[in-house]
Amino acid sequence: MLLIYFLISVLAAIIMAAFNLGAGIALCWIIPVSFLSCFLGLVILQGAVFVITTLLIDVKKPPNKFSKIYRVMVNCLLKVLVPLLNAKVHVTGKEKLPKGERFLLVSNHLHDIDPAVFFYALPKAELAFVGKKEIYQTMKFVAKAMHMLLGLPIDRENNRNAVVTINKAAQIIKEDKASVAIFPEGYVSKTGELLEFRNGAFKIAKKSECAVVVATLRNTKQLTKNMFFKRTNLFVDILEVIPKNRVAELSTQEIGEIAHTLMYNKINN
Repeated sequence: MLLIYFLISVLAAIIMAAFNLGAGIALCWIIPVSFLSCFLGLVILQGAVFVITTLLIDVKKPPNKFSKIYRVMVNCLLKVLVPLLNAKVHVTGKEKLPKGERFLLVSNHLHDIDPAVFFYALPKAELAFVGKKEIYQTMKFVAKAMHMLLGLPIDRENNRNAVVTINKAAQIIKEDKASVAIFPEGYVSKTGELLEFRNGAFKIAKKSECAVVVATLRNTKQLTKNMFFKRTNLFVDILEVIPKNRVAELSTQEIGEIAHTLMYNKINN
């Protein structure tokens, strides 16, 4: 997407220069000014369309067919924002993802931007994130975006309410609306160390009879410190897929132990 904007801006600069050849205006000013104006204009326009669209979302209404278009908008915006923030996302193991079927993605949790990194790294996975309910209270804009992407709020302190969310998440997978992603630690790790898992998260896979994709994130917290001024390398690693027939045989605790061991070994290597 950024390359497309770049090419359009170059073309616009050339056209402006051609029109002003006989006007006595220095080409050394016309070309860079035209390029920057066009490039920034395209980026600002895309951002403005996304912001306005998101503000119009009503979280009290179920997501409609527009959610697929909105997902494309999010993916396109991230393709522009990530390079502009001077970040590079390195993905390994993408070939391990289940083909032609929905799954439950589990990962460690380092920062609030983690879902955006996964959206950027795995755009074809069509992920719907299960996130803390506080997002809907304190981050209204993010909550609207989450809602349109089929995300669900979960009450980490109320088991009964959490079960309702888990059932809804399983239904999303069963109905082939999206794959679901959740951070089984339940909280952001302030130290970067892997926390204990809340194994109830794996009930989503048990109830929807789907595979579990185990992944790790690295260095996402560093992005907010480095942005613009220093290159930040972000790492998304797909470690292993626990197939759905294996998920059916295991308890949620056993699945949690397998996932935790895989993540721990990767993070501490």
